[in-house]
Amino acid sequence: MQRERWRYLLVRVVGDRKVSEEEFKIALEDVLRCFFGLTGLLQANLKILRYSLEHGEVVLKSRAGSLNIVRSAVALLTQVSGETVSAFVVRCSGTLKALRKAECGRCKLHSAWRR
Repeated sequence: MQRERWRYLLVRVVGDRKVSEEEFKIALEDVLRCFFGLTGLLQANLKILRYSLEHGEVVLKSRAGSLNIVRSAVALLTQVSGETVSAFVVRCSGTLKALRKAECGRCKLHSAWRR
């Protein structure tokens, strides 16, 4: 049996108001379900690992085989709880350590790594 491979994505959410973790999760799952169906949603096996409300940054975990589906869903996300938002993938990595290291070198990672 083969072990599952995961990808970690750093996503930035920009909008007029700050979006809560639960609102973001519901909106992203709705986009996944709408555009890729229930099989796409289940294939992605999406999880939110870290969420920074004040900086609008999210660290997502998904299966490696469905990375393109998740990237597309993030790009297609335009509304969260009726509010217009823009979401985009800043960085993608195979390990959390590499994602943290790359982000720390870029801007002293103030956000999603602290809980």
